[in-house]
Amino acid sequence: MQIKIFNPHITRSTILFFLGFGSNPNFFSHYIDEAYHKTYRIIFVYDYKDNHLDLTFLQNQEVYLIAWSMGVAIANYFIPKNLNIKKSIAINGTNLGIHKTLGIPPVIFMHTIKHFNLLDFYINVFDSKNFLDNIKDICNSQLILELQNLYATLTTIPPKQSLWDYAITSQNDKIFQAKYQLQAWQSQNLSPIILPNSPHFIFFDYSLESLCNL
Repeated sequence: MQIKIFNPHITRSTILFFLGFGSNPNFFSHYIDEAYHKTYRIIFVYDYKDNHLDLTFLQNQEVYLIAWSMGVAIANYFIPKNLNIKKSIAINGTNLGIHKTLGIPPVIFMHTIKHFNLLDFYINVFDSKNFLDNIKDICNSQLILELQNLYATLTTIPPKQSLWDYAITSQNDKIFQAKYQLQAWQSQNLSPIILPNSPHFIFFDYSLESLCNL
């Protein structure tokens, strides 16, 4: 995994953000601007081609945890137990990530690996073609490696106890179907916030501050 830190000198207000498959901090430039303006430290975790994650530098610090898409499952599996999480928010993902009824069904995920189409994927993420200039440098073969590791990881590691205080589900999500998200959160006795008109990527409509103040 990769970690990128913005405002590294700030420790009193830390947002730890696990991104989704195929995304990177460039997708969140407006959040980086907000972090500098509001004096947050924001830490992005992304690129799940391997499972190495060292967050020991966050020990004894108060953290707001946000995870999106496949980042929800990765965070739930790999967050250290001793991390001081003030609030945790899962967005358009599930704890298991890949599951017949509580995530993306394995058959569909394997089909995606075998027939991955970069353009179609990002159109489904954003529900628009307006963002496509931002993905021109993304490598298709690297995304397939990331998908392969996600599948190998999430179908073999035993599930862990859910760590989420809040969940947000987009009714129009074309990546993680809303029905599977709702089933997953119901199994955890968590009632998600439903966004009736939002796509998989909700972050143009919500500030970091609004998410942390749920």
